[in-house]
Amino acid sequence: MVWRCDLLANPIKFSQHLSCPRIEFKARRDKNHVILRIPDNGTGFDMKYNQRIFERFERLNRSEDYAGTGLV
Repeated sequence: MVWRCDLLANPIKFSQHLSCPRIEFKARRDKNHVILRIPDNGTGFDMKYNQRIFERFERLNRSEDYAGTGLV
């Protein structure tokens, strides 16, 4: 099973400043896999950056707003 810690860390980090953060954990099984979805109401991102969002060390937010190195 491949696990990426940012599946949980990013929703927590980018929802932390909300007065009512919401993070959901959803799973379903198909024939050969378990598929996880973790929707949240965090800050989100502009879809024009969708090719960069999971590149290492890429930041779409200011470091003053959210801590981190771009890895998580």
